[in-house]
Amino acid sequence: MRKYTDEQVEFIREMYPGRSGALLAALFNERFGTDVPAKTLISYAYYCEVKNGRIQYRKGPARKYTDEQLEFIHKMYPGRSGVELTVLFNERFGTDFTVRRLTSVAYNHGIKNGRTTRFSKGYEPTQFKPGRLRGIRG
Repeated sequence: MRKYTDEQVEFIREMYPGRSGALLAALFNERFGTDVPAKTLISYAYYCEVKNGRIQYRKGPARKYTDEQLEFIHKMYPGRSGVELTVLFNERFGTDFTVRRLTSVAYNHGIKNGRTTRFSKGYEPTQFKPGRLRGIRG
C-alpha cells in the first residue's frame, strides 16, 4: 500500500465526502504535485472507511413486482415450463415479459418448477429397441 503523509490523509478525509473519485484525484494531485490515479485514492478512502456520501444509482431501473404477481408465479410455476408460465403471466397481467425475465424472477425468489431432466423409473427409450442397434454390422 502507498504511504501517505498525515496531511494527505486528512485531505482525503475532508475532501472525499460529496465528491467523485475523479474530482478528488484532480484536487489531490494539484495540491500535492503528485500523479495518483483516482482508483488508488478511492481504494485508500475505502480502506480508511471514508465514504463519499453520494447516492449510488443502479444502471437500470429497479424491477419491482407486486405481491399479486409474485404469488401468481409461486402458484403457477410448479409443473410448467418457463414458456408456459410466461404466456399465462403476460395474459393475466397484460405485460410483455420475456421467458428469461420471469424464470430469473422465480430463481431469485427461490421458486422452482419441480421438473427434472432425469429418466423416471420404468422409462423405455423409443429410438433404440433391444436387438435392433443401428450402425453395427455383423
